[in-house]
Amino acid sequence: MFGAISQGIILGVTLAFLIGPSFFALLQTSIKHGFKIGFSLATGIFLSDLFCIALIFIGLARFVNEPSNRLYITIAGGFVLIIIGISTIIMRKKHIKDNDADIEIKTPKIYLYIIKGFLLNMLNPSVYIYWISIVAISSAQYGHEKYLSLIFLASILSAVYLTDSIKAYLANKLKKILNDHIILIINLFAGILLIIIGLVLILKSIM
Repeated sequence: MFGAISQGIILGVTLAFLIGPSFFALLQTSIKHGFKIGFSLATGIFLSDLFCIALIFIGLARFVNEPSNRLYITIAGGFVLIIIGISTIIMRKKHIKDNDADIEIKTPKIYLYIIKGFLLNMLNPSVYIYWISIVAISSAQYGHEKYLSLIFLASILSAVYLTDSIKAYLANKLKKILNDHIILIINLFAGILLIIIGLVLILKSIM
């Protein structure tokens, strides 16, 4: 159980620092409107992740529960994480230049920012790619004990939500030092860590 929790936390924190529309929207919203509204956006992102995982988990259940598929699923999932990590490192400067994630809401209201976070995350195709790979890996690794699979996914979701909440809290306080260079460095480490996690998954599955 501890292994599932610790692996989930590490992966969740890493995913929370990947540059994308939700990442920038959370920082911009928190800097402009403060923690309360930023936390509302993070809640919307969390709810969309939860909804996405539920759909994928139900859809992939029969396929990933087949024992003969588990090795290939884990290897494929590891490669997906490596590819995401590499693309994160290569494309991190482009993401910053192309950043237009902030959709202005003139009168900040909590429920509107929850909806904004939900839709912003659900409309990002990369969200489905990494959640499909993670759900597949989870089912392949812990398919014989489904409660461990659920603990692993719950740990990832909790880590992402907590990290997003901390980002929302710190963004306004650190706005003077939170420049593009710092964000690039953070994202570089997140990309490297994803590559390492992917490699470890592949090596563990074939050894």
